[in-house]
Amino acid sequence: EPRGFGFVKFRYPEDVADAKSHLNHTVIGGREIRIVFAEENRKTPQEMRRTGGARL
Repeated sequence: EPRGFGFVKFRYPEDVADAKSHLNHTVIGGREIRIVFAEENRKTPQEMRRTGGARL
């Protein structure tokens, strides 16, 4: 089964730390989610699909 990924934008910086501390490694639908902060030099979703690897 594919690992999948998503992106979330926050309006307030303090919400970012709060979300990570409360939701990182939470199990949703039987799958653990991991919160990783995006970096400017990350691959695009299309590039990630071509290589078969994705991080969430």
